[in-house]
Amino acid sequence: MNFDKIIREGARLVKDNYVLALPTVLMTFLTAFISISVIHAQEDMAQMALMGLLSIVLSVFAHGITLAMALEAIQKGKTSVKTALVVTSAFFLHFMLAALVMAIIVSVGLALLVVPGLLAIYFLMFTFPAIVVHGLGPLDALVASFRLVMSNFKSTLQFFLLLMAISFVITILNMILSQIPVLGQLVGVVLSGFMGGFFSVMVLRAYLVLKRGVYIGVGEDVPQTTPEHPVQ
Repeated sequence: MNFDKIIREGARLVKDNYVLALPTVLMTFLTAFISISVIHAQEDMAQMALMGLLSIVLSVFAHGITLAMALEAIQKGKTSVKTALVVTSAFFLHFMLAALVMAIIVSVGLALLVVPGLLAIYFLMFTFPAIVVHGLGPLDALVASFRLVMSNFKSTLQFFLLLMAISFVITILNMILSQIPVLGQLVGVVLSGFMGGFFSVMVLRAYLVLKRGVYIGVGEDVPQTTPEHPVQ
């Protein structure tokens, strides 16, 4: 894979489509509000469980919307929330079931001295793109991600390590910004939002390149997933 092209084009698409950051930013604020509510309701176990479930649903939905917008941005050079909502709503159950299975696998892996959990994240990183691009069911998408990584082990490992390095840098920046009351925390949320959009474009781009075997530029032929006619 041409990592330089993937990074540069990903950054350009996010710069030209600020809306890609919106789902992550809104999800962060809503999750923070839910967390505050949980703290106040810590003696009500039912309410705490409900709030926790709501946070998970919001996170999955935000990730699905971002990926759907990223696909449209790659296809057309621009995107909108409206189109993403149609695609995400159609495949929301797929997202939730896939996320549930992934959460169980990764949690077990992290409990086993962390490394197995990171390997699980690595092998399953193309699960959601497989749903968005090809309309696969949750289990089929998990298997498709595993097979794609296994058949492109060297390039996908390099790509995963690149994502990890960028995540590490952003985490450090957010830790520094969090020390600045209010303003620093707001900037950190916005920064995380843009990185969410950037990562979505990069992962989708990598998925398309690996599936096609060639680099896909903006506006080139990319499968269009629709609720009525998912790409096979």
